[in-house]
Amino acid sequence: MYFNIPSAIALLSSVHYLDLSQNLFTSSIPESISIQFLNLAHNVLTSSTPHSFNQLSGLQYFDLRLNQITNSIPSSIAYLTSLGYLYLGTNRISGPIPTTIGTLIFLVYLDLHHNFITSTIPSSMGFLRSLRFLDFSGNRLNGSIPSSIGQLSSLLQLQLGFNFLTSSIPSTVGHLTDLLSLAVDTNFITSSIPSSTGLLTSLVYLGLNANSLTSSIPSSFSQLTNLMGFFALENELSSSIPSFICGFTMLQYLGLEDNILTSSLPSCLGDIVTLVN
Repeated sequence: MYFNIPSAIALLSSVHYLDLSQNLFTSSIPESISIQFLNLAHNVLTSSTPHSFNQLSGLQYFDLRLNQITNSIPSSIAYLTSLGYLYLGTNRISGPIPTTIGTLIFLVYLDLHHNFITSTIPSSMGFLRSLRFLDFSGNRLNGSIPSSIGQLSSLLQLQLGFNFLTSSIPSTVGHLTDLLSLAVDTNFITSSIPSSTGLLTSLVYLGLNANSLTSSIPSSFSQLTNLMGFFALENELSSSIPSFICGFTMLQYLGLEDNILTSSLPSCLGDIVTLVN
């Protein structure tokens, strides 16, 4: 049995926190609700992103994960000027990412993974200087990764895997010096790995699998001594496997198979006691 979200909740003017997650609600959200925290995750909502957000300007936390939402993200999302956390992952959202998303300057966490979003990544994303977690993985995004991504100076995790992204990884990614995890697996990214990636000295995980990356592993990678997982299998990387990888004393997982590398693994890798066979 499924249930509608009662329109009377719009009258709860003194309520700031509303958690209706893990239920069987199907109807859309009343557009005039005034609230700061709204969690509707794990329901069966099908069209729960309102066409107009102009009555939700005080919303700070908005969670619609694991529903069945099919409509697109409206450009009126720009009205959510207080929003810090937006979770729309694992739905059936289609259409583009609106350029107006760049107005949400207080956004810290943005999760759109596992949907059917078809567009380029808007360059306006570069205005989200407070963003710490960005997950666009598992969509149908196309075009190149915008150079403005390098303006997200607070970013800790960048997940862009399993899309249709092309061109190269922008050199501006080297500006993300707080980044802990970078994943662009399973796209159509070409060219060489930018040497500026070596500036990401906080990086713990780097996932580059299943692209068309060429040339060698940059010598600047010798600075990535905090890496615990480095995956670049199924590419077109050439030259030898650099011995500086042996300096990655925290490395647990290394995947370089299905490339055109010209040497065997350095024997010193056996000295990395953390490496999983």
